[in-house]
Amino acid sequence: PYWFNLFLGNLGTAPALEWVLVNMVEMLPGQAIWAGAGIGRYQYQVNKWAVDHGGQVRVGLE
Repeated sequence: PYWFNLFLGNLGTAPALEWVLVNMVEMLPGQAIWAGAGIGRYQYQVNKWAVDHGGQVRVGLE
């Protein structure tokens, strides 16, 4: 299966809105594994949405 990291909440990413994450997930191919990642202050909220919608979470300091 394909693995996708969906980043939200930065100027170079999609806005950190739950409906945006849901729409991105709906466009993924079937059987895809995906993780939501929020940038900065959005980290916890995006992680929560990812878990709520059946995804994984990505965290870290780079």
